[in-house]
Amino acid sequence: MNPSAFNAFHSETIVSSMHGNGASSSDAAPVNISHHSQGCVLTPPDAAGGFGVVTIGKVHFTLPSLRSPRPDAPGTAVISTQLEIQTSPHFDPDKAQGKRREIPLHGPSKIVGVELYAGHELVKAWKKDGDDVTQLPADRDFDLVVSSHLMEAEGCPGLKLNESCAGLGITITIEFRGDRPGLMVSSVGLVQIIRAI
Repeated sequence: MNPSAFNAFHSETIVSSMHGNGASSSDAAPVNISHHSQGCVLTPPDAAGGFGVVTIGKVHFTLPSLRSPRPDAPGTAVISTQLEIQTSPHFDPDKAQGKRREIPLHGPSKIVGVELYAGHELVKAWKKDGDDVTQLPADRDFDLVVSSHLMEAEGCPGLKLNESCAGLGITITIEFRGDRPGLMVSSVGLVQIIRAI
């Protein structure tokens, strides 16, 4: 098979991910972390909550660098990178009484910020401010676009994540509210898709 025929159908997916149980609390805005098979449950240091009580917390995840694309990847390809975060209500075994019934922990708590770092360099940030349409839900999985560009382009955010010797980090900022403030993070991951054009 000649290389040009292969390149016409080239498709490659590169993934770097971390289970929610790999979370660590921020010293600047600490959270309580409890580990479950579905992921980590995050609550504020004072988990009592209550009407009108708002607490900001941050949690960090470390990810391995994305590997480089295969050497035979064509220069005329689009490389798209996105950050995937899985969040969901967790199961409370005491209240479910043996049944796998969802008990939402997060209530009105929400994710208000996500930051992606390569070492100490901020690659991209997403914040929920006012009329911002960025989707940062606390009760369902969501994706955030990091970048989409041609393979041969230079200086694009997505390329900083491949073979980065500095390592990658994700910071999630949470606004805890309600009587049972908290939420679950099941996993975070970077997904890079390369397709010939």
